[in-house]
Amino acid sequence: MTKIPSKKPGGKGDNPPIFSHEFIRKNHGDILSCACMVVFVMIMFQATNHIGSQFIFIHYNETEQEDNATTVTPSGRVQDKAIQTFYRHGPKDAINVLFYSVLWIIIHAVVHEYIWERTARKLHLSKTKHHKYYDSGFLIVFYLLSLVWGCNIIFNEGYLIDVTQLWNDFPHDMMKFGIKFFMLNQMAFWLHCYPELYFMKAKKEDIPSKLLHYTSLLLLIAGAYSGRLQRLMLVLLMLHYLVELSFHLSRLLHYHQKKEIASMGFTCWHVLSVVCRLGTVVLSVITLQFGLKKVEHDNIDEDVEVPFYETSLYRTCCLAVLLLFQAILGWNFVSYQLSRRGEDAGAEQVKIKQPVATRKNKGGKNSDAKKKN
Repeated sequence: MTKIPSKKPGGKGDNPPIFSHEFIRKNHGDILSCACMVVFVMIMFQATNHIGSQFIFIHYNETEQEDNATTVTPSGRVQDKAIQTFYRHGPKDAINVLFYSVLWIIIHAVVHEYIWERTARKLHLSKTKHHKYYDSGFLIVFYLLSLVWGCNIIFNEGYLIDVTQLWNDFPHDMMKFGIKFFMLNQMAFWLHCYPELYFMKAKKEDIPSKLLHYTSLLLLIAGAYSGRLQRLMLVLLMLHYLVELSFHLSRLLHYHQKKEIASMGFTCWHVLSVVCRLGTVVLSVITLQFGLKKVEHDNIDEDVEVPFYETSLYRTCCLAVLLLFQAILGWNFVSYQLSRRGEDAGAEQVKIKQPVATRKNKGGKNSDAKKKN
């Protein structure tokens, strides 16, 4: 009788042990989906509805009546004023951010498994390029979704037509549902990037730079949200995401061997990097240094307690942080261009040396043949 060869443990056909690192990385989307389903089921029952609603629904909603929003019926009867719902900031927003970050992890796992992992198999990329391909793939989805969502809010609120709305009626304690939900999702996305470093097996040398990038964006968005600057941050994020989208989209096209389209995309990235960074600096200076100066309180009377976000020190600190962030992005852009030029110059030198070496080898072979003859 012939023995059937058994599979070696740890082979591709074997499933990883339960609760091992490989098992968690492979099935983290399914595990977290089950956890989210528990939260959604809790809403269906009255005994646990108040617990599940803390994670899903947005808090601190208030209703206000618009001043000049009366309607007249055909009979001449005046109806009540229109009622509109606004939202405030609060500590319970952290619960929403935590739950939404879990949802982002699930979305990331689904998009990675059914889109980018399947397309990457056809490209035969190296391990380093695989990580870059996956990062660019999901960031393109996020940037594109955020740009459509954010631009829709900007157009509906009229920030593009009337820029003074960025600082009028400051502090912006009250906000509409769309802006608050957008800001909470932005914080949740960059928060979910931390565990993704573990799930996606990020390289050790790439972790520090990614942590710095995630932390800086998370702190900027959270600081602007809690500091009543969500309108300004909404516009600045659109400019930043437009630049990042052009870069990651060009890199993805480069990996798909669309060299001509990718070169055009990188050229657009170069132009957008300069224009959008400059626009961010100008808009930040106009809003923080000139616009908010109209509502500034220097706190001359010591008996009057003035919030910190209504002082000149607050405006100066916010402007300094934004300018520092733009300076870091500008330095990264310049250093990236210099490194690329160095790599291109090295590649050209290698191409020049190769024909010379082949000529010498051919000449040596011909001389040896003549000697033998």
